[in-house]
Amino acid sequence: MKWIGRLLLGFLILIILFIGISFFQYRSAVQKVAEQLPGQSTVVQTSVGPVEYLKQGNSDKFVLLLHGTPGSYHTFRADALIDEGFTVISPSRPGYFRTPLSSGETIEAQSELYAALLDQLSIDSAAVIGFSGGGPSAILFASRFPQRCSGLVVLASSGRAFDEPEQNAIANMLMGSEFGRWMAYTSLSDEFEGAIADEAHRYLQSAFFPMEHVVPGEQNDFKQFTSNWNADLGAIECPTLVIHGTEDELIPFTEATYLQQQIPNTVLMEKQDQDHFTVVFFEFGENLKLAADFLNKTKR
Repeated sequence: MKWIGRLLLGFLILIILFIGISFFQYRSAVQKVAEQLPGQSTVVQTSVGPVEYLKQGNSDKFVLLLHGTPGSYHTFRADALIDEGFTVISPSRPGYFRTPLSSGETIEAQSELYAALLDQLSIDSAAVIGFSGGGPSAILFASRFPQRCSGLVVLASSGRAFDEPEQNAIANMLMGSEFGRWMAYTSLSDEFEGAIADEAHRYLQSAFFPMEHVVPGEQNDFKQFTSNWNADLGAIECPTLVIHGTEDELIPFTEATYLQQQIPNTVLMEKQDQDHFTVVFFEFGENLKLAADFLNKTKR
């Protein structure tokens, strides 16, 4: 029976080595992300509070690009919009990175923050693109400030409150610590290949780490999304494009058809057999190109 004990000891040593190596890789990766921050972003004081943002492009066609949950100004590249002649304003939503939660805790307050940011930048109006967790505040901005919103694009999101997703104890345990979160998402990114792998690795690190910079916004988002908030969708005056996967399990496709029915002058682009992450991640660049084409064709 000694060989069984030695075998178990060997397995235990391998597990300890694996955890040790993984922890070293985790610390190195998170430190690398931290060293790259704050990057080229700027923090400006608006009438309702400070907000961090990144401005890219030099045209007079402005787009507010609102990240999901979690995320920040540097979550996704905006090349597809810039190449089509847009100047992109990418704010970190309240609770993320250098935009404090006090600048806009509720979804309504976040829409006011965007208007205040435009004021500070002397921009009269802009199109707004909100994907996933950035969709609700994009929709509220379009409905509450119709004269300042030249176009609206909503990717895989909702225009009304929705039920809190079911809790998974193992997932909660992993996501509750930075190391566990890193292990989970590194394993996920390792499933990708080629250019997608590079983008996956960059996204997963920039959106989720350092954890202390995203948890306040992440927790607040889920609190607000499930609260009793509503947008006056009929008040939206600008051309609207809704892009949504028919197999989205996080935000059902029925939310997209609801937006189409309630918002005047809305085009619904169905992504057949695609789930939430395909729309907002794997094909995000392609969908930004679709958004740019739509906004260019329907510019008011």
